[in-house]
Amino acid sequence: MKNPPASNRQIIRRDTAHDGAPVSPVVRVDDLVFTGGQVALDGHGRVEGDLEHQAHALFRRLENILGQENSGLQDVVGMVSFHTDTRDIETVFDIAREYFDGEFPAWTPVGYIGCQHRGARLMIRAVAHLGKEPKEHLIPDSQAWLRQYPVSAACKKGSLVFIAGQTAADRDGNFARPLDHVAQSRIAYQRMLEVLAQAGGKVTDLLDFTSFHFDIRGAAATLEQVYMPNIMGKIHADQSAVTSHVGCAGLLKTDMLGAYTAIADLSPGARVGSTPDSIWWKDIYPIAGAAKKAGGRLVAVAGQVASSSDGSPMFMGDSAGQVRFIFEAMRETLAGFGLTMDHVAEITAFQKDPRHWETVMNVAKDFFDLNNPPAFSFPSMTGLWFEGFRHEISALAIAD
Repeated sequence: MKNPPASNRQIIRRDTAHDGAPVSPVVRVDDLVFTGGQVALDGHGRVEGDLEHQAHALFRRLENILGQENSGLQDVVGMVSFHTDTRDIETVFDIAREYFDGEFPAWTPVGYIGCQHRGARLMIRAVAHLGKEPKEHLIPDSQAWLRQYPVSAACKKGSLVFIAGQTAADRDGNFARPLDHVAQSRIAYQRMLEVLAQAGGKVTDLLDFTSFHFDIRGAAATLEQVYMPNIMGKIHADQSAVTSHVGCAGLLKTDMLGAYTAIADLSPGARVGSTPDSIWWKDIYPIAGAAKKAGGRLVAVAGQVASSSDGSPMFMGDSAGQVRFIFEAMRETLAGFGLTMDHVAEITAFQKDPRHWETVMNVAKDFFDLNNPPAFSFPSMTGLWFEGFRHEISALAIAD
């Protein structure tokens, strides 16, 4: 059964759903625009051309999307680009300078296996903020090396702060601990707190962490040795932020083991979490199922996986079973805030195999309104939290 329509919704869909699937390429809710995973499609729905052609076509596509809302690339605050070859990243940066004109987003480039569109060497997931407040671009001196790229360490607009993937690079872009996941994570989180403070925020304003790992096996150690004791501390999941952890096929520099992104909300009130009993980590990790500020509207939903009460994978070899479990958990998690799946504006469906996106779509039809679906991204990644997980799905929702 589909959810009843949420009240006071202002989602604007600028394109038709993809082949009858519950996918909007672009969703707007109030001042926020979510593009989903965009690739350089031609008029026949195909990806053609070399990297340079795809990059130009994709940035023009993003310009056109935002132009429909009387906006432009200058309003993009957060962006993740997915690359089938990480050696392409600097070329894409060079092309991006022609389009962003100095107002650079908090941009995290990562390597991926691919997506549902064959031949897509580049995919971009972006969030734009069209509010009248000034947009602040932040690069602390400790991250001075980023100034050579069309990238901000963080962007603040209104109450929201989007933080680009933080790494262990020093101010000159060098790494002292190229093989130590925990040591790099500790430095990266320090960088995150530093740029957040520059934006006027504090750790209790953080809603969402997404970490990309060159080797996903390093994620557990960084969670237990850095995130838990040094970032969240001894708090319950119902007061915590959300996290997602995925393996990637590479990062901007060869010595980077991880890039740690975040979203913060400086709205008043405490950070609150919704973590139903069905989520296995509730009493183990300080990670909420979904998190928001008491005075804010942005809701971050953790990367959900199909796991049993001990964290082990369920529905082994069954993509549809895993996806259905995830969406059921997501629906239950949102219900803790009095929300439904119709409040979801954006979904990122990380998966191990790009061919599984059709399975995600077939299951999603039972959870989302075909006439008003969220924006979707389908990046296929090298690894998820445990071997056996085929899918990890996170979301952003907007409360009424």
